[in-house]
Amino acid sequence: MKKASLLTLAGVLLLFFGGAIGFLAREQSRLQKDVQRIEWQNEIRDYNRDRSEVSLRVGTIQFLKNGFTLAFDTVESTPTGVLLVGKFGNPKALNLSSLTLALEVDKPIWKFQDTFDKDPLGFEFAAEAGDSLVIGKAEVLVGDVPAGGTTPFRIVVPNVKGNPVSETALVKLLDERYTYLR
Repeated sequence: MKKASLLTLAGVLLLFFGGAIGFLAREQSRLQKDVQRIEWQNEIRDYNRDRSEVSLRVGTIQFLKNGFTLAFDTVESTPTGVLLVGKFGNPKALNLSSLTLALEVDKPIWKFQDTFDKDPLGFEFAAEAGDSLVIGKAEVLVGDVPAGGTTPFRIVVPNVKGNPVSETALVKLLDERYTYLR
């Protein structure tokens, strides 16, 4: 083969392999972004797995993950926080006694995506967010909730400013005792 033909063949092969490497690099970058997006979605799913979140909206019966209900009659912004007045419902055939209702309003978790994107392998949502996630939290003694009944409550969650309807609250039940109907 002639030297010119070899140089032409080498040039064509160089262009072909250079193009293939460039294509593969773009595909690898796209796949890494897709994997990172899926990992972020998994973080959110794991974070929300055992959480019962409710919207701070009036007149809507909201079911918690454990089957109990919460309905707000009043959601009002005050200088000290958000005032929540409502009813805790017990649709089960169990009587609840000494129930304490804990409400926590958190920052939206999407605000932590930049931190995750910077170091997805070193990111742990609970550790990264910690108390910086919490806007305000409060507890109120609801007391006894009969089977099939509701009990009113009134609570102010501090530090929640602005339009509380746009917020969600994490609901936890504390110190409750169950007794079966006889």
